Amino acid sequence: MAAILKRSVLTRTNAAFLPNDQFLCRKKLFIDETRGLLQQDKEHLNNDVPSIDKLTSLMKPHLLRTKVLENIANVGPQMALGAWIRTMFHGYVVCRLPFWVPERFRSMLQSGIEMMGESLDIRYVSGLSWYILNIFGLQGFLFLLDGTREVEDMQFGSLPEEIPEMQTKMLMKQEKEQWKGMDYHW
Repeated sequence: MAAILKRSVLTRTNAAFLPNDQFLCRKKLFIDETRGLLQQDKEHLNNDVPSIDKLTSLMKPHLLRTKVLENIANVGPQMALGAWIRTMFHGYVVCRLPFWVPERFRSMLQSGIEMMGESLDIRYVSGLSWYILNIFGLQGFLFLLDGTREVEDMQFGSLPEEIPEMQTKMLMKQEKEQWKGMDYHW
């Protein structure tokens, strides 16, 4: 419900940038008497998705312990492999990027390569830097391959704001009145 309210406020406040027909479609989407987003109740919106209170689930010690152990199990091997690559490939140039890179990325791309001056082209990448670039660059692809992770696990830090039910109904009613009383000028 909080996401619908945020979307409604953003659409209403930025309506001056929309053409007339698009504005009317969005207005109908929010305040339609039968199927408008501001008309529907919480049970109707979430009838197929089970309601999970993320804030209280994080307060349970066994669930928090499980989450920490999962993170340690994932991060531990990556750190060990990074340390092994740093010792084995210290000072080695592993690859050359096929595109131009700004000079300020030199310390990030050439970690572990000590040369006098800056005579090495910025496009050459050290072993440790290539490993780190692959870990973070391929993270989305690895999440696609690993079907066990859910979207909520990837967005652990972005917990939705919970609004009490009475306050939600009041805010929905106020937002609907704002839409009805709005003067539109493109």
